[in-house]
Amino acid sequence: MYGFIPGWKGEWPVSGRVRANGFQLRTRTPWSNGSSVIWAIGRCYLETGKTRVVFRFLPDALATVGLILMVVVDGVLWTRSSLLALILLAFIALVLVGGLASARVEQRRLTRFLLSRVNVE
Repeated sequence: MYGFIPGWKGEWPVSGRVRANGFQLRTRTPWSNGSSVIWAIGRCYLETGKTRVVFRFLPDALATVGLILMVVVDGVLWTRSSLLALILLAFIALVLVGGLASARVEQRRLTRFLLSRVNVE
């Protein structure tokens, strides 16, 4: 079994992929089908008549690569112009603080969604 939870259909606050033994979910935003900050990756295990669900949160790969590239460019700029490097460093710090705040909100939303769909003992 394999399927998608499209972000533009229904009332679900998430979008992603669902398989028989796991899922990849992200929160939906009003302007797109998904966020670009954090993913919930989960696996399902059948144990003595009960299903155990284990999930973890990972940052989006494209956002992580973009942040690393900005840091590399900033390092190169330090050899040429310290003023431009300082401005880029301030921008990187702003993006990082905003991204971390957004990731915390998304993690709480995904956790509430996942816990509302399973019986926790």
